[in-house]
Amino acid sequence: MLIRRVALEETGGISRIHNRLIDDCALARQIKDSRRTIWLGHSEMAVSRRVYANVSDVWSMIARTAYEQLGNSPLMLLGCAVGMSIIFCAPALITVCTQGLSRVLAVLSWLMMAAAFQPTLRRYRRSPVWGIALPLIALFYLCSTLASAARFHSGRGGGWKDRVYSERANN
Repeated sequence: MLIRRVALEETGGISRIHNRLIDDCALARQIKDSRRTIWLGHSEMAVSRRVYANVSDVWSMIARTAYEQLGNSPLMLLGCAVGMSIIFCAPALITVCTQGLSRVLAVLSWLMMAAAFQPTLRRYRRSPVWGIALPLIALFYLCSTLASAARFHSGRGGGWKDRVYSERANN
């Protein structure tokens, strides 16, 4: 994130968000609450320095923050799980398990989902074939989100760099 120093100071600075697990989102909320104009967008010049060398690194990153993004709410988690299952996983499951019109509609749904994912894949220079894998990607994300909730409710939520961010610290 880029922010002018004067804007940061006017919103209370880093000290107001130092204990937040998802500090960039907390800072954006702090700026938005101050009624300042914010711009959200991508730059072709930006390059991520985060390295996710394997699937377990991605799992850990999602499991660290996903339940926090849902406000640590079991009801939001349930809604997320049901919604993702219906939107992303059901078309693949129906394609494999049914015949006739339901299969045709499920295949069309799956293809439309894959097509809608293409701009994101192009933006990040990934193969268009990843669009077909979207149900598996969504299932992976959903499972790591459930792991995030399990970590939170076992008192291990938000573990990052050998620190655990408790619910009290984030409120």
